[in-house]
Amino acid sequence: MTEPTKDQKIWQVVAAIPPGCVASYGQIADMAAWAGRPGISVKLWENSQKGTPFPGIA
Repeated sequence: MTEPTKDQKIWQVVAAIPPGCVASYGQIADMAAWAGRPGISVKLWENSQKGTPFPGIA
């Protein structure tokens, strides 16, 4: 089995955020094992398609 990509790790973390809760870009990066790299979360979010089912990123 292959290791998930950094994008897949970020989306897994975002998908695990309960409805009604929010997480910062930095928190998401930390939980995806990319501590200190919130830009990864930002870039992925900016490049995502509109209408994503994950509106909880603050």
